Amino acid sequence: MRSRNIITSSVSLDVPYSGGTTEFAVTHGLVNEQGLAMTPRGWFITRRFTNADLSETATAWTTTTAYLKGSAAGARFTVMFFG
Repeated sequence: MRSRNIITSSVSLDVPYSGGTTEFAVTHGLVNEQGLAMTPRGWFITRRFTNADLSETATAWTTTTAYLKGSAAGARFTVMFFG
């Protein structure tokens, strides 16, 4: 079994005021050791500034963008994406 490094990218984000349960795009900035953009394998909340939650949507993530939705408009989070 080959050992691999975990690649991470930390992103601060605010849930848009257009609606707390509306899908919104997040630019994650995840790049591998060769400097190539990569699609995240997962994510987790590292800091929650309000009493709200985030969840994934059904939209497929890309090498530049992840799609999330929040439970409250204007809620602020720091999220860690990893690959």
